[in-house]
Amino acid sequence: MNTKRIIFFLFVLFLLSGQVFTWVGCAQIVQPTGGPKDTLAPQLDSARSTINYQTNFEKQTIVLAFDEYIELRDVFNQVVISPPTEKRPEVKRVKYKRVELTFAPEEELRENATYTINFGEAIRDYTAGNVQPISFVFSTGPYLDSLEVHGEIRDAETNEPVSEVLLMLYDNLADTVVRTERPFYFARTDKTGHFHISNVKADTFRVFALEDQSSDYIFNQESERIGFPDDFLILTDSTKTDISIRFFKQDPTFRMLEAKHPRYGLSKLVFNGPPDSVQINIDQEFQNYYKEIDLDTMRIWYHTDTSTSWNIYMPKDSLIDTLLVPSGERQAFLDKTKPKPISNRFPTSHNPTKEYRMSWMQPISAVDTSLILVTTDTLGTRAFLDFRIDSLDKKTLILRHNWKEKKNYDLLFLPGAVTGFYGTPSDSLQGILRTAEKKDYGSLSLELTALDSTKAYVMELISASKVVEKELIRQASSWNRTYPSLKPGSYEVRIIEDLIPNGRWDPGNYDQKRQPERIFIRPLESLRANWEVDASFPVEFDSEAGIE
Repeated sequence: MNTKRIIFFLFVLFLLSGQVFTWVGCAQIVQPTGGPKDTLAPQLDSARSTINYQTNFEKQTIVLAFDEYIELRDVFNQVVISPPTEKRPEVKRVKYKRVELTFAPEEELRENATYTINFGEAIRDYTAGNVQPISFVFSTGPYLDSLEVHGEIRDAETNEPVSEVLLMLYDNLADTVVRTERPFYFARTDKTGHFHISNVKADTFRVFALEDQSSDYIFNQESERIGFPDDFLILTDSTKTDISIRFFKQDPTFRMLEAKHPRYGLSKLVFNGPPDSVQINIDQEFQNYYKEIDLDTMRIWYHTDTSTSWNIYMPKDSLIDTLLVPSGERQAFLDKTKPKPISNRFPTSHNPTKEYRMSWMQPISAVDTSLILVTTDTLGTRAFLDFRIDSLDKKTLILRHNWKEKKNYDLLFLPGAVTGFYGTPSDSLQGILRTAEKKDYGSLSLELTALDSTKAYVMELISASKVVEKELIRQASSWNRTYPSLKPGSYEVRIIEDLIPNGRWDPGNYDQKRQPERIFIRPLESLRANWEVDASFPVEFDSEAGIE
């Protein structure tokens, strides 16, 4: 072989080898095609990893080496260290097969404490995503703590399990510790509401559950849900613990959010909770004055003799808060206002066993029945109804009558039949109220037993997430009621242990050491048209939050 051919051969070989190196350098890690599906998680190579379960541990970078390529996902949420560190360690993947956890330079580990680092679902194999759950445990003292704590957290209103919230243990037993310090141990609940903390020392702990919205392990926001048992947790070598927590959001510190005066004759005070206990005073006599509460809003309907401003005096802590109500355009408003019903349509299938409640856009002060004509057929046969303003809700006109089934009632309200809150007359109103048949409805007989006669209860009959009947039960060991005419459908009974009592469910309060009021929920047999359901059962509340 001559020299030129040798040089040419070497040149071609050089080019080809360079291309091969380029292919290798640009190679990507891909899932192999064909063959059985990869179902194995990456395995820890203990020979090349930091030794697990060390005692007298000194701060160092923790290395986890694996036998295949891995990836890290959602490190912020998945990697959990208990007790929590002041600074989040850096967790990173190195050379595809290794995870390194490095503590911050200024981090000082607690003395004689057992640390648990749970990697959750962060470590997966690169190609198939198989999860390798890893826990790394070490102690800064001469031995590893070995006790365990477990339990569950459930929503106090629904009794549903609560996931992804913190259960925290404090060796500082002060009440304020949940607002000032990070916990000594903690865990997050799983999808079933359960939690488990391992490698816990023998000691006495305060227990606290938290929806940590600020990710700082501190209870510092009113909107964060919480829960706690009534007692401390005392752990000994022979202790077996099962903690049950009822989770709730505290009522915020009560305050008025805003005062609105949209026009003459109406002021709206908006609060951050029901204002039913708020007592107000005014600085003058009115022709008319009516206070209405709707959820978190207090409406003050007023009518003055002249166009003038006035004051509302409202207690605020130990002081009195004064709100100025502007005079508004009194005469212009009175010239145009008239009482009007919220809807001009009457029902097309009114339940003949019930009164009809007609809602108006403003309170009404008088009804002139001589200006209301009700007929039932083409011959003009009159029906005489009883018209009354609801004493508890002056925006409601109650129509009572011995209604006939499948009947049309033609109602004609002549001008002035209704006088509104401001003394102005209504316009004419006409419509047809149609009744249904009694057989279109079902009957429910309800009996509750095993009540504590020293306590108060609220019974709510619920259908389609709406309260259709509500009863207050006082000083009774048993209670029964018959509802003879209910719409067909699915119903459930909701019983509130009304400890305050105020006729509604109240959450707990950490500072007052008050647990949320317990709720008992019982689904009933489906109610069908022209059917009777008898339901009798004891009211059995779940046990109180606590430690067993």
